[in-house]
Amino acid sequence: MKRYETDALVVGAGPAGLALAYELIGRGVQTLCVAPKLGEWAPTYGAWADELSDLDVPAAHAWDRARVSFPRHPGRVLDRAYVKIDSSALFDRWSSVLTSLDAFIGGVVAASFFSGDSHEIRLESGATIRARQVFDASGHDPRIVTRDPSSHAHQTAFGVYVASSDNTMSQDTMGLMIWDDGVKPSEQDVMMPAFYYEMPESTEKTFVEYTVLARRPFVSLQALERQLRQSHGSNVLGGEKVERCVIPMGYAVPHLDQRVVGFGGAASMVHPATGYMMARTLRTAPILADAYLAVRGQPAAVRSRALWDVIWPAEAVRAHELYRFGLEALLTMDVPQTHAFFSAFFGLPDELWQPYQSGTATPAQIAAAMWAVFRAVGPGLKLKLTRAGLGHVLG
Repeated sequence: MKRYETDALVVGAGPAGLALAYELIGRGVQTLCVAPKLGEWAPTYGAWADELSDLDVPAAHAWDRARVSFPRHPGRVLDRAYVKIDSSALFDRWSSVLTSLDAFIGGVVAASFFSGDSHEIRLESGATIRARQVFDASGHDPRIVTRDPSSHAHQTAFGVYVASSDNTMSQDTMGLMIWDDGVKPSEQDVMMPAFYYEMPESTEKTFVEYTVLARRPFVSLQALERQLRQSHGSNVLGGEKVERCVIPMGYAVPHLDQRVVGFGGAASMVHPATGYMMARTLRTAPILADAYLAVRGQPAAVRSRALWDVIWPAEAVRAHELYRFGLEALLTMDVPQTHAFFSAFFGLPDELWQPYQSGTATPAQIAAAMWAVFRAVGPGLKLKLTRAGLGHVLG
């Protein structure tokens, strides 16, 4: 059976895995990446432009501003640029480095062992890989990293291309959250809050994704597809990309004493209240690679703890718990309450809503944003938020 040896091993070839492998290789670290296959990713990734401003991230499209709207509450145009990341260009850049160095191994991890100061990974094929440090970037259901069970929720979305509006003003503005009256998961269910995420890419076509922000249990893709096609009818363009997306949200932070270090979804890096992760992953990958370069000569316990601290410093762990409370509050809201909540949230000053929505807020900033929303909403929603807060503290 084949046997490999390397300094760093990255498990997973999604955006998180390839970003980290690319950064490690760029710093001269001998690196291998293992995953079932090396292929482009299906989801559409967007981010605020300012989150990526100091990174070399190719953009497929950019909009000067974003808007949010509600059926019966004030909406807002957000004067903040937004970009659609060019996933194909990013994949080509990262994967070409791996293939040129013969650093990608096609395979599925079957077992992981730690002995001495290094890891032994066994693949289902029988091949083994020995590495000083292993990074698990295998996704939301990680192959190696462990975490406590948690009642996570799911964001679901179904996306298609539709014929664009002839309103030329819409071409420089994307729709971040265009809320409607919701979706019925089935005939017997009540309406669930849902919104349209709209990316006008030309005067001819717009990418539209009908999205349930977070629900437990999740709303099916079939229900979202049915509602989207009913609302857009003949405007849906045939022969274009169709996107189906299910994102787990609200996982607990992994155990931070593990020798294998998680990254991306495997490390619970998804924003618990929005489902965003791409920008955080792209910002963190070079920092994590720098950290490994600095500590790779240290004993395993010291090394892994230092690497986990890059991803989950104490303040970020506290922030994550507050974001998880925000998720639990959202899960209790019906359609009118959700609209009232987000109308109040996006009505906050930019310095309050922007860090919260981006996942870069400190615990103090998160608490300030939550308190400001609480003051802004009506009595019924105040009671709902109070009960959610008590449930979070007592549960």
